[in-house]
Amino acid sequence: MALTPRRAFWYNNKVRGLRRGVAGCCLAAFAAIFPSTLPAQTIEDLFGRLQIAFAARDAAAYLEAFDPALREREAGPFVSFHKAWKMDSVAFHLANRDANPEGEAGLYFQTLYENPFAVMLEVWHIRLRRDGGRWVIAAKEVSGNIATLYKVKIPSDRAERASRVEIRHQDILLTFQDAWVFYDNIPDMETALLVIGKGRVRFSPSDEGERHQLELRYKTPVVEDVLEYAFLRFSDSFFRSNITIIPAPASAGVLGKSPAPPQTVLNQAYSLFSKYYPLAFTIENSLTRDRLSFIPQTDQVSFDFKGVDKGEMGYIFSPFSDEEIHFLTRDPDKLINLYSPEAETPGGPKRMFISLGEKFAVRRCDVELDFQPEKFYLSARARVQIFAKLDRVDSLQFSFNAKLDILRIFDRDNRELFFTQDKSRNLLYVYLLKPIERGDTATVEVLYRGSLEPMIQTVDVLPMRQMTDSYALVMPRFDTYLYSQGSAWYPAPTEESYFQASLRFSVPPDYTCIANGVLTEQGVFDSRRVSGLDKVGNSLFHFETKVPVKYLSVLFGKLDRLPDSPVPAAVPLQVYTSSDIGSSRLWIADESRAILERFASWFGPYPFEKLTVIQRLHPTAGGHSPASFVVINEAPRLPELLPPPVLGGPVDLSRFREYFLAHEIAHQWWGQAVSGEGYRDQWLSEGLAQFAAISYLRAKLGEDAAAGILKRFSQWTERKSRFGAITLGSRLSYLDFEAYQAIVYDKTAVALVMLRDLLGEEVFFRGLRAFFETNKFKTARTAQFVKAMEEASGRDLKAFFHEWFESYALPDVRVSSAAQKAGDGYVLKIGVSQNRGVFVFPLWMTWEENGRKVRKMLEVNSAAQEFEVRTVARPVRVKANPDKLVPGDFR
Repeated sequence: MALTPRRAFWYNNKVRGLRRGVAGCCLAAFAAIFPSTLPAQTIEDLFGRLQIAFAARDAAAYLEAFDPALREREAGPFVSFHKAWKMDSVAFHLANRDANPEGEAGLYFQTLYENPFAVMLEVWHIRLRRDGGRWVIAAKEVSGNIATLYKVKIPSDRAERASRVEIRHQDILLTFQDAWVFYDNIPDMETALLVIGKGRVRFSPSDEGERHQLELRYKTPVVEDVLEYAFLRFSDSFFRSNITIIPAPASAGVLGKSPAPPQTVLNQAYSLFSKYYPLAFTIENSLTRDRLSFIPQTDQVSFDFKGVDKGEMGYIFSPFSDEEIHFLTRDPDKLINLYSPEAETPGGPKRMFISLGEKFAVRRCDVELDFQPEKFYLSARARVQIFAKLDRVDSLQFSFNAKLDILRIFDRDNRELFFTQDKSRNLLYVYLLKPIERGDTATVEVLYRGSLEPMIQTVDVLPMRQMTDSYALVMPRFDTYLYSQGSAWYPAPTEESYFQASLRFSVPPDYTCIANGVLTEQGVFDSRRVSGLDKVGNSLFHFETKVPVKYLSVLFGKLDRLPDSPVPAAVPLQVYTSSDIGSSRLWIADESRAILERFASWFGPYPFEKLTVIQRLHPTAGGHSPASFVVINEAPRLPELLPPPVLGGPVDLSRFREYFLAHEIAHQWWGQAVSGEGYRDQWLSEGLAQFAAISYLRAKLGEDAAAGILKRFSQWTERKSRFGAITLGSRLSYLDFEAYQAIVYDKTAVALVMLRDLLGEEVFFRGLRAFFETNKFKTARTAQFVKAMEEASGRDLKAFFHEWFESYALPDVRVSSAAQKAGDGYVLKIGVSQNRGVFVFPLWMTWEENGRKVRKMLEVNSAAQEFEVRTVARPVRVKANPDKLVPGDFR
């Protein structure tokens, strides 16, 4: 089997497993497995002879371990591993330690081949038989494809002085003059390069919107800077086609050879490689914990470089992503650009991409977890069931916090599985012993533990003033701990995937637990369960989800339950407050019921089994809304301990006590039951929840209150619109957090109110309900929302959504008016012209007739329009956009 670049593609996909120096411990384990049926020496002898013979290149001794019928077939791989792949040693890791070696199920081994610069792994499924008192391999089957990873190292024995280095790719160019070039240690293939010396970078996105993002950060649409160094990862084919290295003339007295780098440069090379190597194409394996690398494919690259003015930067191109080009700053990592390059042929087809996360979907996740609040200590077992969406799925990728230690991973047959981790990205890869076919299921069980502090909330919050060191020193410890999506506290799908779950928790006796689903069991840890004597007296909680959820969340805390309402409700509702909150919040239950009823009439029936609302003290005011429960944070009124919130921000409607509660309950529909497929669709969660909240305030408090809120939202939109379009989603927060809230929350709410005015409430909410019902427990895209509203209204709405959702520009409008006598009344002539794009929006006009105020809506949908309105009396005090609902420049 030839090792081709395609076989070497293991980015988030084909990495299997590796091991060095494991022979001794594995063979000792064999002795413990079969103590009564066979002397330990015979098992050790079988695999010891295989290892010794392989290392000695003794084919005859190696093949003696196999049944005579297998020897001719096994001779081929023996030769290939030595001659073609130059492997020096082999080691074996037994996966199913309690299996009968002669049984039908047989034994599974992760078989590791190794040399100084590479490792290869294949899975053996074997059965043994006795032959004269010795074991021989009677049957052997290799599962899946062979996996190859590399021990990349810089500096290696290859370094040279270059008079010029040039690296070209898509929208970026790096050049160096008179620089040291350090090559990797992999023979006959280039995959890493470190260049140290004076260079330059020029990066200019081909996408106009992304050039605008650069201009916001750097005051220029092009990044140009002097470089100190660059660390590059790439494929061998990329190196040959996109990198040019011109060696410097050899030093005098050293024939045809570049001088050795000075020690200071060597020390810098060691330091830079250690810093950047873990950031791309690198994983840690479960057997040796070594860092190993897979090879980028085709034009897949990762560049890290340091500019004199702009500091550390990164450029990543991934042809396996929806948007291929990533440009970011390092320390901390902050994404600046993310886009697809312009097609080589204008109007040509977009590059096809493969999303590796779509190989499988999670069907069910069951978690049993013990929580010790003193040290935020978790010890858990998670059982994840998946089903294959493609043929021959042999590896699984999960999001999992690298701060937690994985003890072991098993499949449903209790066979130990090999795994690797990308700790810089909190990714876990699990490798199945046998591939599963499309539609089939597999189960993995992950045992893990470790200290993990609760997540830091970054959305649905009021910004706080800067927290000083003195605040941090006296920060009180609050009595609630929330673990949700941002904590990666269990092995979760990396792509949005709806699944069902069973959650069992053990907590100290004075703690309560709230989680997704319905509480089906509650009790106390029984002392008769010897395996958990240290947990005796702990409280036990068991939750089951009856409908799918997209992620798991749990809140542990010292909570007080408020009395249930005697009035029956359509949705089971419970309200808790943290024990440190100080005063009861009895109004929450009644308000929550009213909100639920109103939202159900607008959007469709409540999508989950119950709703639990928790009011707690927390350093940051705001909220969080996982499936079936809502957390409302209240900042303590302790100015001497905590900095006060920044009032007057984009989402600060704190004078309305119902606001955060309505916003968070709305997330049960928008964000939980239906969620955006990507960051560009994030408004389907935050924007729709904001619209729902202000719609509720309008229904409860009246039009005047709603008009004041919308005017404020419109002002924030005007103030921050230049930072980008609604469809930039969370990327807006990388430059300005207030811009993220003003655009994704407030501008979206304003745009949806305008759409409601254009279509009428009945049509608008009919479209909203249809969209929700069609996409319930799924991820959705903006285009699907547009389609639903078009079908409900019978109108083409693409122009409306393009300008308001996909552009950062706002209207520039000139409005003129004149009244003319017409019979026994008047005609009010209104002229509207747009000078910046063509926006579709409702233009509200007001005037007075005989002291009576008149209000009328006009639909603006072209660059220049004339309207005529008949009036009874001469209209006076004519105003356009009087409530400032439509953001932009109106004159």
